[in-house]
Amino acid sequence: MQILTLDKFHPNCTVMPPTKALRPLRLQLLNDVQVTDNDGGLIVILPKGFISDGASVPNFFHRVFPPFGMYLGAAFVHDWYCDAANTTGDYAYREFGDENFEHWVKQCGVRSIRAKPMAASVISYGKYLKLRGKLS
Repeated sequence: MQILTLDKFHPNCTVMPPTKALRPLRLQLLNDVQVTDNDGGLIVILPKGFISDGASVPNFFHRVFPPFGMYLGAAFVHDWYCDAANTTGDYAYREFGDENFEHWVKQCGVRSIRAKPMAASVISYGKYLKLRGKLS
């Protein structure tokens, strides 16, 4: 098992081939990854085979916020919490991921001026999905 902090998140991954149903940019973990914050506190253990699309950013914004930027660790962890919410039907997982996303992005080395709008977008999108009935 790899043990990685958010600021040094470079897991062993494979690039997934694009499909019509899924975005072309996806990474799949080749082994379990224990993700800790920069102070050593455990955030989550991502299982081997877990797939992330990085930061779900509209194509228009990719120059400013590429899907696989320095905040990749935060994106992987947030995706895990979103998947947990979808799998269990417990929206609390999604809320926890959304509420902590800004902190995780900052731990990846992103300055506050960029982290805040990223987090606001993530939170807004989560609320939008919940209102549309796509999340329980």
